[in-house]
Amino acid sequence: NIDYLKAVTIILVVVGHCIQVGSGTKFFTTVSYYDDIVYKFIYSFHMPLFMFLCGFFFLSSLKRPFLVMLRKKFIQLGIPSIMAFLIQYVIMLLMGRHAIADLCERSFMGFMNAVWFLKCVFFCYVIMYPVCKLLKNDILSSAIAVLVISLVPGADIVNLNFMLPFFCLGIIIANHKEQIQRHRLAWTIISCALFLILLPLWSGRLTVYMVPTHILTFHPISLDFINLEITLFRLLIGMSGTLACYLLIQPVYGLIEHKR
Repeated sequence: NIDYLKAVTIILVVVGHCIQVGSGTKFFTTVSYYDDIVYKFIYSFHMPLFMFLCGFFFLSSLKRPFLVMLRKKFIQLGIPSIMAFLIQYVIMLLMGRHAIADLCERSFMGFMNAVWFLKCVFFCYVIMYPVCKLLKNDILSSAIAVLVISLVPGADIVNLNFMLPFFCLGIIIANHKEQIQRHRLAWTIISCALFLILLPLWSGRLTVYMVPTHILTFHPISLDFINLEITLFRLLIGMSGTLACYLLIQPVYGLIEHKR
């Protein structure tokens, strides 16, 4: 049934991007995809769900030596990311846009932008492998890694400081599947209820694309309470939506198989 969840995630990504491309003038009014009700629903949890699934299958990587894991993940994630970037900018150059300067751009709008989520997943593996090996406790490892990354300047370039918690959630759930299963109904009710409560308060303009995660500001160092509030809200709705999807997929899968 986890394959069904993968399929749902892929469909959500495709539909979300179709809405972006298809936004524009409708019925004599300019409609932004940020205000589209389907877009708002999808973007409240679809990337958290994607990162959750990546973390869910992370544990098998711990069985490999670090360099073997690093090589495998670089081939899987790093090379496609680099190739996508090169293809993207070759096309732009052929269209007459001088984009070579962006090769050295250390921002989300430069090199890191092209299929940024692959880079984000790669960094999650690189970070969590040594931490989990050292501490041998998934919850403690996740807490320390998330706290440290949230304080590192530049961790927002590929949204690592926002996506890592969902990757860690996948690790924790995968490690405690039996406990979750024993209390599945309670977890399902709590996650669905929390998501439905938060959803009306959500806006497509609160995504990391519009409001990057900058909990700390530097020079001088200070805590950005407004950004912290938005980030915590994104974490809550992302985690509740993700858990709701994970917990609901089993009965949905069972219903589909029963009808067959």
